[in-house]
Amino acid sequence: MSKYCLIVSQYRHSYHTFIVKQIEDISNHKYALMKLVEELEKYKRDTEDTRETHFGDLEYLLDDSKGIFYRYNVNDTGDIYVIHHESINRLKEEAIHYELNGYKDGRRYISQKVIQDVSQHHYYETIKRIVTKYFEIA
Repeated sequence: MSKYCLIVSQYRHSYHTFIVKQIEDISNHKYALMKLVEELEKYKRDTEDTRETHFGDLEYLLDDSKGIFYRYNVNDTGDIYVIHHESINRLKEEAIHYELNGYKDGRRYISQKVIQDVSQHHYYETIKRIVTKYFEIA
């Protein structure tokens, strides 16, 4: 069973990564992931966006007969990736990969509108507050 979970929040060229401790009780872990995605999507969307929450691969968690998969993708206003693993070092490698993608993407010309959108919908401290509301940072 996995011990840790990498949560990646992506919005445009911006990536924020958090390695968290997996909640031991599988039902509680699934519930926390669903609530996390729900809150992140609400924050990352424009206020006029009234679509229902989209859970992507996490919809498999609604089936109680299924365990925890290695990786989940949620594609909405920006992506959310959830990766489970026993090794925190392996998750650090994954986190570096995403951070490098953000760095490479950020080196291109980025319009003021995009910069404003990122600062409004993907502020690191807000994302961190949401993540730590449901999980403990490892």
